[in-house]
Amino acid sequence: MVVLRIYRKPMNNFFVSVWKHLLLQAIVLMCLPIFGYGQLATYTTATDGSLSSVATNITATALARVNGAATPGAPCGWGYTVSAFTAATIFNSGQPAIETVLAADTGYALLLSGISADLRRSGSGPANVRVAYSTNGGTTWIDQGTDILPNNGVCGAMATGSWATTVLVPYPLQLRVRIHGYNAGSASGTLQLQNLVIGGSVATAPTCAAPPGATATITTAGSATLSWTAIPGALSYNVYHRPAGSSTWSVAGSAGTSTILSGLVAGT
Repeated sequence: MVVLRIYRKPMNNFFVSVWKHLLLQAIVLMCLPIFGYGQLATYTTATDGSLSSVATNITATALARVNGAATPGAPCGWGYTVSAFTAATIFNSGQPAIETVLAADTGYALLLSGISADLRRSGSGPANVRVAYSTNGGTTWIDQGTDILPNNGVCGAMATGSWATTVLVPYPLQLRVRIHGYNAGSASGTLQLQNLVIGGSVATAPTCAAPPGATATITTAGSATLSWTAIPGALSYNVYHRPAGSSTWSVAGSAGTSTILSGLVAGT
């Protein structure tokens, strides 16, 4: 069984369920109200990565070291300190990073407006830092495109970097935020993080009338074409899909009224 959700951007979305062999079952239009801007989650200086605030109607995890990032033998006495960065001089999403994961509660959606952080490195720590996010469980990543250069100094001597970017993340998708370090002088070099702010807001996602015309057509044994009727004012559409029993959604974008899903497995 394959479950699909198709979201209209920027203000409306609709949900399509397709059972085994992609037989269409249901469509529900979702209308999202205008978001205000604030803070989705913040971190200040806790050495264990505990967040200092989380917005109402979302959840967010404490900071974690991922992709091989490690706790240094002598971390700074405050802030979140990480080591085991590589000497690679070109960014990729598999490099060691600091991560937090945000998700809206049932019936809500979060809208990211930007990310900022204070960063400092030791002399042999990562000279380059790249911020990235994923909304499909880490399958694909959107990164800032440019680097933040952490200050090379003693603990607490920080430099601030920021990224103004927006993405809508409705339930049940997760917003996975990572701060990657690379181009380190040695694996023992450290990166210190303080005052992380993930900006944005949360809004309800009430149900509205269903749009007509959604269809699914099997293209090959591993692919299908989804089509739907255009909604006036829509700029683009996101199609969220997952195998039956999976908690991880994938996303396919479309500027028109159809998209092709590939890599499907029969009977799942």
